[in-house]
Amino acid sequence: MNHKLIKEKLYTFLDKELSEQEHQEISLHIEECNECKDNLKLWQTTGRLLSFIPEPVPSEKIMTNVMKSVSSLSKENGFDLGKLLQFRWLAPSLSVGVAVLFLCFAFIHKEAVITTENVLLASLSSDDTMNSFFSSGEEPDIGLLFDMNEENL
Repeated sequence: MNHKLIKEKLYTFLDKELSEQEHQEISLHIEECNECKDNLKLWQTTGRLLSFIPEPVPSEKIMTNVMKSVSSLSKENGFDLGKLLQFRWLAPSLSVGVAVLFLCFAFIHKEAVITTENVLLASLSSDDTMNSFFSSGEEPDIGLLFDMNEENL
């Protein structure tokens, strides 16, 4: 890494935002380079001094005026956060409604179920009994087709 790039990365080095390899390279360079060592000390001193400055706190009057301005701007532009939050229930309820409609349509438009019994019976299509069952629209009773009802047992 060159000297100019290391000087640019001193602050990120101080904040420990570099990869381990970059951190080691810069550490080695700082041990050898007095200019970078002085710049690092300057950054450290500046950071310590800035930590002693108290965070500014706005006065109550400023806060009130700012909040009034924000409120009036949002109402002028047609955006009112209070009204938006009143309808928090709308998105979940619409989602549930759409899901219910989807399920209703899925059940209405479901296709016929192909069972093993229907496939086996379809292979016996030359049988008149089989043809009469399919032409009536009813599901065939396998017991009647093969004379396996209680009377014949």
